[in-house]
Amino acid sequence: MPLYLYRCPDGHSTEDLRKVDERHDPRPCGLCGKTATLEVQVAAFDPRMGLDAGFPTAYDRWAKSHARDAKGK
Repeated sequence: MPLYLYRCPDGHSTEDLRKVDERHDPRPCGLCGKTATLEVQVAAFDPRMGLDAGFPTAYDRWAKSHARDAKGK
């Protein structure tokens, strides 16, 4: 699920994980309770982020963290 940024009329901003088809549904502000609406966002895509670019996958990061924690015990 994508992470969206919502802003209320008082200027408070809140992030929320929502389904794509629910992104425009208003939500209450977590601070004041007023209706927060979706902020316009631009997503950036870096083609170098592919699997063959040498960036660690989520599993690689987990395995490294798990190995580091195992050494500490």
